[in-house]
Amino acid sequence: MEKRAVDLANSALGTGVAGNEKRVGAGSLVSQAREIGISAGYDPEKVLEGLQKFVGKTGDLKTARDMMADLARLSSATGSELEDMVDAAGDVANAVGEVPNKGKVVESVMRAIAGQGKVGAVEMKDLAVQMAKLGSAAGSFQGDQAKNVETMGIFAQMARARGGAASATQAATSVAAMVNTFKTPARIAAFKKEGIDVIDKNTQMIRDPFEILKEALTATQGDPERFKKMYANVQGARAVEGFANIYRQAGGGQKGMDAVTKEFDRLKAASMSKAAIDEAHAARMQTSAAKIEVFNAKLTEVGAKIAEKILPQMEKLGPIVLDGVDGLGKLVAWIAENPLKSAFVLLGARSARA
Repeated sequence: MEKRAVDLANSALGTGVAGNEKRVGAGSLVSQAREIGISAGYDPEKVLEGLQKFVGKTGDLKTARDMMADLARLSSATGSELEDMVDAAGDVANAVGEVPNKGKVVESVMRAIAGQGKVGAVEMKDLAVQMAKLGSAAGSFQGDQAKNVETMGIFAQMARARGGAASATQAATSVAAMVNTFKTPARIAAFKKEGIDVIDKNTQMIRDPFEILKEALTATQGDPERFKKMYANVQGARAVEGFANIYRQAGGGQKGMDAVTKEFDRLKAASMSKAAIDEAHAARMQTSAAKIEVFNAKLTEVGAKIAEKILPQMEKLGPIVLDGVDGLGKLVAWIAENPLKSAFVLLGARSARA
């Protein structure tokens, strides 16, 4: 753990990220990892591995440390692998960029994605490993990037639930393909033919994808053929086809749009509350697996305290041991070179002992 902590501190230096100018002591990192491991029921080494993954993507150890305890509890509450959760948070951190209280912003996005998984079709534990795709897609749209990531999560949920995506991987890929749809000249022209501009003239970035979708449904009245001409990318269409089906099933028009908006708002409001996380985490902490992890974490803490006292004494003992080993080596070499003499010496030693 100390070696991993030193490597982690080294990798965070020289990245140029604000708040990471000074070296963090390995002891401080190890202590934090043990504390989180005991409180959240995780192997402290897994905590350090998670921190390393985040820093590997962002170079930002400070933000990782600020939200690590919250991410561990969220991971516990959703049944996600801790490393995957923190790795996903790194993708979100890159997507939101430099914002005030970055740790809180990223943690809020992660709770939103987790909540969507609760009420949607893709659980957090499955979507966490796909977060790089969602974060990358979010960067193509104008507006608040944290909100954009949450919106990408909503489209991924719909792709899996109603759009034909067969897995979390395919759902996230559909969202990425939707972005390519908005960047393809032929598709841009197809939208423009229906009176829709997908690119904002002032920012030159893609407009809100949900607003584009609503305009597309209104312009085509849900007509499958006209709608398909705009969203012609087979993968990308999965991200919006679920909403289109809701629109059609509700009868189109205002009723259809109300149904689409209601479903979008349902997923948008699904962020996991602190209370829900605490309740789910408390239930997991009662399992034997969690109790074993806590016991092991406490045991390593005791071992570390013992080592702090023993290692300095062992260092003092080192020269004596080395002298003994050197003397033993010389004795063995002499015996090997002088087998007859060594036999008489041994006989003399036995006689002296008698």
